[in-house]
Amino acid sequence: MSNIAATTNREELLRLLENDEISHALQTALEKLPKFMEQYSAMEKTVGVFQEITKYRTSITDLVTEFSSLGTSQLPEITIGNETLEAIATFINKLPKIAEYLTVMEELMDLAQTVLSDKKTMEFMFKGVQSMTEPMQTKIKEGISLVEEAKIRANADSSTMSIFSVMKLLKDPMVQEGLKFTKAFLEVVSERKKT
Repeated sequence: MSNIAATTNREELLRLLENDEISHALQTALEKLPKFMEQYSAMEKTVGVFQEITKYRTSITDLVTEFSSLGTSQLPEITIGNETLEAIATFINKLPKIAEYLTVMEELMDLAQTVLSDKKTMEFMFKGVQSMTEPMQTKIKEGISLVEEAKIRANADSSTMSIFSVMKLLKDPMVQEGLKFTKAFLEVVSERKKT
């Protein structure tokens, strides 16, 4: 009888697999099975951590009580509830990533310490920064010199400005260039205010 039942079950199973929808669903489920098992395994580990933490909850509470009885009244009261346990589990899950960051930071600190303690490297870096900023310093000094000279000339000039001298000044190429730039700048500002 058991052979007859097994044959019937097998025939029923084969008939079900002939259905395209069921066959496709089964194929999709089988393809996703490794990922599902991976997630299930990770979930098992998390549950295991929670179980271990819960198992030692009394010990942790006793430890906190003992620690707080040492006369450290400035410490806040520690309550170990589900929220705290979830936070601990999240922290534990993040530890590999934190360790990775700490390793990178440690390597950077070692490199920085090596560079800072090497006089030749520091001199080279200082000269590099100085060579990059030197052109800017020169331009700033030239700009300040231009402003100072223009200020001296303006103070020394006692002539009055008439409408004709202003019109003559408007024909100067430098004034024209400055006015064109000012006009374009104001148009850009106006457009950006509209948006």
